[in-house]
Amino acid sequence: MEAKAELQALIDRMTEDEVLDLIDFINNKNDPDELTAEEMAELDEIEREMAAGDYITLEEFRAKYGV
Repeated sequence: MEAKAELQALIDRMTEDEVLDLIDFINNKNDPDELTAEEMAELDEIEREMAAGDYITLEEFRAKYGV
């Protein structure tokens, strides 16, 4: 079966929601979301906090929150 025909057969068996998810995936595959300026600033702040030792380990987190 040709690739396009095979793809069409797969699409024909998909639900509308699955097709919408596939469209989103295809559209974002070559153009991944970029971080906003606000998100970049938050990451910079987190990196500064970690460099300053302002964090807890996973073990400390588990002990503190009982997980």
